[in-house]
Amino acid sequence: AYIDGVPVTEKVFVHSKTLIVDDCVAIIGSANLNDRSMLGNRDSEIAATVQDKKKICIPMDGCLTSVGEWVFNLRVKLWEEHLGLPISHNPLSSPLIDPIADETYKRIVNTARTNTAAYEQVFPWIPSNAILTLEQWEDAMQMEPNYDRMGLLGSVRGYVCLHPLRFLEKQDMRPFIRHVVGNEVY
Repeated sequence: AYIDGVPVTEKVFVHSKTLIVDDCVAIIGSANLNDRSMLGNRDSEIAATVQDKKKICIPMDGCLTSVGEWVFNLRVKLWEEHLGLPISHNPLSSPLIDPIADETYKRIVNTARTNTAAYEQVFPWIPSNAILTLEQWEDAMQMEPNYDRMGLLGSVRGYVCLHPLRFLEKQDMRPFIRHVVGNEVY
């Protein structure tokens, strides 16, 4: 997104959640798995469960499998949107029909890799596997976007990116604990 002609990465925040199980059941709502959402006396949350009764057969790992038509259509349309693919008028002809096929997995991972590479080259401050300490991140936060590589954002498709598993990996993140005995701090 752009604000006043300047590219930004912090414009999108998604709060809704969707869980799809075997293209048969979908849970759609706002609840988080924490005390604020689950105790029932703090945040207001809502969710709906869809158990699809109308069945169709699709390939799953090469075997025809009975799934719920509405839930299957929801999954395919969401995946197409998140991968930046045209939304299928007929999800049965989508390249994402089989959720566990190697081709589907490769498409998701390749799209995530391409998107991640573009964002990391343009926006040096976003969490990445190249930023291993808070000092490196603070240095990166002072940098401007790489305007020379802005064209790489044209390769971004959809919304998926790789999660930076090594981000701050070399940073000691343990809390600093002091012991107080009387008036002495240790």
